Amino acid sequence: MKVLVIGGVAAGTKAAAKWKRENRGDQVLVLTKSADISYAGCGLPYYVGGSIENREELIVNTPQKYRGLTGVEVRTLREATHVDPAAKVVTAQNLENGQEETYSYDKLILATGASAVKLPIPGVDLNGVFPMRAPEDAITMRDYLEANGVKKAVVIGGGFIGLELAENLTSLTGACPSPWWRQPRRSSPACWTRRWRGMSSATWPRRASGCSPAQRPRPLWATAR
Repeated sequence: MKVLVIGGVAAGTKAAAKWKRENRGDQVLVLTKSADISYAGCGLPYYVGGSIENREELIVNTPQKYRGLTGVEVRTLREATHVDPAAKVVTAQNLENGQEETYSYDKLILATGASAVKLPIPGVDLNGVFPMRAPEDAITMRDYLEANGVKKAVVIGGGFIGLELAENLTSLTGACPSPWWRQPRRSSPACWTRRWRGMSSATWPRRASGCSPAQRPRPLWATAR
């Protein structure tokens, strides 16, 4: 049986490995648009801040290592553009040479994941505005920060990635972060306490970033204006 998985990182690679482990005779192939099949998303803020020095430290698995561990074939830089369920064929574009390729399958697993939200606000396409989802985003952001001597930054989005990015931007730029997010309680004080090894939500920003209590970031439950 030929099993085709569209998408890598956590869901795609785990689904493919699980199938191959339980069906050793099946041919399992992963197609992914990215150059990487598995990376540490939680490490992206720390790459921006410089705690993680090089890109290689973000990569959890290479296609070669993954194939050796699981027996699953991987094609990176392949963007699936069309699925023909009647013929059981997927059409994909090879992003290295621009050519169109087709892949037949008996079973198809879609594990494409999500993409960063592009806010419908003026200025979102200006230089210095970045998503934070993949290693390429963190690399582009750090290069821009270092090349332009950035001293002020705004983070739109809460949760751990947003808060950790704010902390690391503080470390890199020397300024206090300004995180903004739309929904209340995206990351509660109780979560902060557990995450930061016992620090309370009142002391975390001051200890982590060197900000005074008056300067520490506050959850503003609205999009930035």
